[in-house]
Amino acid sequence: MKNILVTLLAVVGLSFATVAQTKLGHVNSQEILVKMPEYKQAQTKAETFAKELEGSLQSMTTEYQKKLAGLQSKEGNMTNTERETAISELQQLEQRIQSFQVSAQERMQKQESELLTPIIEKVRGAIKKVGETNGFTYIFDLSTGATVYQNGTDVTPLVKKELGLQ
Repeated sequence: MKNILVTLLAVVGLSFATVAQTKLGHVNSQEILVKMPEYKQAQTKAETFAKELEGSLQSMTTEYQKKLAGLQSKEGNMTNTERETAISELQQLEQRIQSFQVSAQERMQKQESELLTPIIEKVRGAIKKVGETNGFTYIFDLSTGATVYQNGTDVTPLVKKELGLQ
């Protein structure tokens, strides 16, 4: 009985020692990310790319509208074959526009991923370095919506400093 009590006290003592050694922190990586010059450059590139795609889509839409207006104005003077051909061309153009919209969305997502991934990895590397350098056991990211220990130390300023941001 005495051995069980001593063992139990030792386990409880080790548990408190482990909890006492755990150092928690939190960071807002989104706040850091938007202050990075690389992020601003990526945003500019993404916006430029989006405008190019939008211009192409607008051009296709204008072509569609012109063909539709032409069909409507000449419809009374067209033969059935000419009308069917014109309608078929309009339908094909409409399908091209829809395909382009889907493709453009996919290309935008890919572009954004290619631009942001290296920047996000840089922030993660800085967070890891801050954690290792300052002896943190865990650092929670507030921007992800994860449960955060409320009394943790905010290491956002340390990560900003590590990245040379103010």
